[in-house]
Amino acid sequence: MSVKLPISAFIITLNEENNIRECLNSLSFCDEIIVVDSGSSDLTCKIAAELGGKVIFNTFKGYTDQKQFALEQCTNEWVLSVDADERVSNKLADFIINKFAALNENIEINGYEFRRLHYFMGSFIQHSGLYPDYKLRLFRKSKGLVAGENIHEIIKVEGQSQKIPLDLLHYSWANLQDFFTKQIKYAEKVAFNKHLAGQKTNIFDIHIRAWFSFIYRFFIRLGFLDGFNGLVVCAGAGIFTFYKYCWLNYLNKFYYGKSRFLSGWAFRPLKSFYLWGHNFRLWLYDKQILKKNKLAIPVISVGNLSVGGAGKTPFVIWLAKQISELGIQNLAILSRGYKSISAKYPKTKPLLVNLQTEKAAQIYGDEPVLMAESLIEYNINIITCPQRYLAGLMAQNELAAPLAILDDGFQHIQLERDLNICLIDCSDIDFKYALPCGSRREHLTELKRANIFVLTRSKQNPVICRKYINLLKNLYPTKKIYLLDEEISKFTLGLSPIEEYLNDKKVLAFCGLGNSAQFFRALEDKGLKLQKTIIFPDHYHYKTSDKDKLLAEMKNSESQYLITTLKDGIKLKDFDFENKLRIAHLEIRGLKSPENDISIELNNLLGSVIFDNLKSCKEAQEID
Repeated sequence: MSVKLPISAFIITLNEENNIRECLNSLSFCDEIIVVDSGSSDLTCKIAAELGGKVIFNTFKGYTDQKQFALEQCTNEWVLSVDADERVSNKLADFIINKFAALNENIEINGYEFRRLHYFMGSFIQHSGLYPDYKLRLFRKSKGLVAGENIHEIIKVEGQSQKIPLDLLHYSWANLQDFFTKQIKYAEKVAFNKHLAGQKTNIFDIHIRAWFSFIYRFFIRLGFLDGFNGLVVCAGAGIFTFYKYCWLNYLNKFYYGKSRFLSGWAFRPLKSFYLWGHNFRLWLYDKQILKKNKLAIPVISVGNLSVGGAGKTPFVIWLAKQISELGIQNLAILSRGYKSISAKYPKTKPLLVNLQTEKAAQIYGDEPVLMAESLIEYNINIITCPQRYLAGLMAQNELAAPLAILDDGFQHIQLERDLNICLIDCSDIDFKYALPCGSRREHLTELKRANIFVLTRSKQNPVICRKYINLLKNLYPTKKIYLLDEEISKFTLGLSPIEEYLNDKKVLAFCGLGNSAQFFRALEDKGLKLQKTIIFPDHYHYKTSDKDKLLAEMKNSESQYLITTLKDGIKLKDFDFENKLRIAHLEIRGLKSPENDISIELNNLLGSVIFDNLKSCKEAQEID
């Protein structure tokens, strides 16, 4: 289009190279396009600049803050808010061009809403409660602002707004897997916001709302007219609602120090609902509807069957060290980078962790940065990407890694593995039931996918440990079981070594872990006197206000020091705690057999899996 109107379009981006070109092309009638990027590692910024966009970097602090920042960069009075996965339809663009003069003269209307039409698996969804999905997007800058929660951001304007029955096209879901992945991610974010706001759950929320959501969308909102795609969308809405309230209940219970899960006979049927959804996903992979991918190098997966912390990160670090000492150099660790900025976007390209990057824990995730710092002497590559297969291709093709360790990979079915190690936390008293009544993400029969079982925190809970050993022996008598020998070995001042005994000191302990209670218990077993404990959400990114709160609580509780974990310490490097902060280091001494107290050599543990696969890979390359 040759017509240029005095309209500023603004977009926020992170790794949107697959969408940004079509999005900006649909905005060719705007004389200014503002692209606010939060650190893309792909070609997003280059493409945007080539198409005339003004690219500005801004650290992502939430959708509301990011879009408000983008709005403030606009120079025209009229502004148009568009997401990177949206397109202005031709009819809508023609309407804005032809009617802009009239819109500008109508001083009674300060904003215009358009219908959002969702594209999914080859067709547009015109029912199912998704259409018409009116969103206010064109408005006067002096009369509008971005408001709402940071995942429910909305445009608000002073005075009146008007609905225009024309379409803004939305290409949100790349495929079936992408759709369900986003539903689960979004449900967790919504639940966490509700948790912070103090909202509670009840039996009606868990039992009824999910079914009502599906029935309402499929029958009342005519989802059946959208065919199979409508069925999937309506089922996804039900799963979103169910998981949202289950996760809200988990957060409410867990972070107030009570049982983490729903209890009582009334909630038991929900296990079947949850497991049905998970088993349906496994069935999609078994029938090859969802594709599995295999690397040309061997893959060792480390994961667990339940939610919460089972000690995977310390185990992965220990395992990588042991494999390196066997003579296998330049191996790679594939991580999702959970709760990092990049992990929020499924299309993110693989990132090689660079410890020199500013705010590395936010970019890559706290666990990848912790692994990189712990393994700095071993020349091990840490790669983060929500799609671990892409991370594996980077390790295999660009870094020439001979072997990859898949971190937290038990449920990551997309990537095939040569050895599956399943960790089971002996402090997990809720392992008996599946979500939402217990901690298990899968049925016990899915333990069949594991080659080796490793029981963590076995010394802290010997009675429960013995029960798990007996359970595993009854279910899988031929599979190997090992106990992890671990303990807190030392404390450091910040991240610098110190020689100091804390046994007679009063301390305040805090952390943001999946299983915070066990960290506090480990400190008590070490002989520390805990005056007070504070729990933050798992993978929490600390703010200055948190530091001030901790120092104030330390003073109020008459504590002499603050104690936290090494993972939390990674995110507290830039905070000045006035020499009051101590970091607890967890040391893994090795693996032991439950039948005796003799340490097992790593090559006996891994058997010939590593070396035979390395040999077969080399032979395959020679044949090629």
